[in-house]
Amino acid sequence: MAERQVRFTDQFFDRLEVLLPFERDASGAPSVTDFIVLETPRLRDRLAADYEGSTMPTEDPEVRAAIATGRSSHTSLSTRT
Repeated sequence: MAERQVRFTDQFFDRLEVLLPFERDASGAPSVTDFIVLETPRLRDRLAADYEGSTMPTEDPEVRAAIATGRSSHTSLSTRT
């Protein structure tokens, strides 16, 4: 089975900037850069290999949600189908 094409949109990165600080803070909370470097490759691989099995439907039929534990943080992501 061919892998699904996965793209991270500008909206995805805009949302990261709202949720995470630009740099890691004194408490060690993950930053935008941490998430991009540590989480997005694994997330891309997971969605490419098994999009339906890695996400769950939402009230909007065009949006699916993925919830996972990551290396730097707990990850919650909504994706458009």
